[in-house]
Amino acid sequence: MVFRSLVMSIAAAAVLFSACAKQSSLSSSTAASTSLESNVAVATESLLSLIANELGPPAGPPTPGALALQSCVKLSCQATRGSATISKRLPGCTTAYGSLDGNTTATFSGMPELNGCSTTSGPAALQTWPISRGTHQLEMHYTRTESRRFHSTHSGTVTAYFNGTNVLSLEVDHRVATETKRYQFSSANTLRLTLEGLAENHPRIFEGTLDLVEATAGSLRKYNLTFNGVTIQKNSCCHPRSGSLTVQSISEDEFFTVHFAEPCGTATLSGYLGQSMQVALPEC
Repeated sequence: MVFRSLVMSIAAAAVLFSACAKQSSLSSSTAASTSLESNVAVATESLLSLIANELGPPAGPPTPGALALQSCVKLSCQATRGSATISKRLPGCTTAYGSLDGNTTATFSGMPELNGCSTTSGPAALQTWPISRGTHQLEMHYTRTESRRFHSTHSGTVTAYFNGTNVLSLEVDHRVATETKRYQFSSANTLRLTLEGLAENHPRIFEGTLDLVEATAGSLRKYNLTFNGVTIQKNSCCHPRSGSLTVQSISEDEFFTVHFAEPCGTATLSGYLGQSMQVALPEC
């Protein structure tokens, strides 16, 4: 369901350079860049996981790394025919992995098939699937602290548009802030989500693109994120178990790709210069 920094500052593609002429500069910059790449990969993966985890039964916490907080979540729901609002509060919930504090609100609007509040198979009682029309907007404001690694705040909205098929378009306006970085994720319906229903055993498959702006120490860097078959299945793992994410710098000829795989939490990052490393994803 979700969610640190970015790409290499080495020069253009390796094939454009003489290996002997550039070897020393490449060696010195590669080590420093890999941690940056890993941070961006984790931040982006956390956002996808957050979306996937919130599109389903609402009792769970709004992020990977916090399943033990489930008993701490406070839920409320109000519904009328075709619409519903589900509020989720996490009042300073704490486990050995860290803490969460904040709230999320899911608003379902204009959905003829919606007939009440949350059920065991999804956040709303639905007469049929797929949903013919309407929206599901998720608004998030919370702070997450990983006891071993990371402190971050999350805020923004993600809106899913239903159209009578299993493929939903997503509009994203989401911000993640850490001690040293600020990330702005955005998408004007260029990110797509395929699912056969809202139950936890239904895979969530992401395809398409997001824009990312990274701010650090007064500088801005812009990137295009491309998702290829990134698949999350809530009842088996809070992270993707297949697919890939490619991050491309807009201003520089640099990119890297993250491949997700079994077992749960496995991610491998490979850069355009050929280096490869494992990415540490948050605990489920």
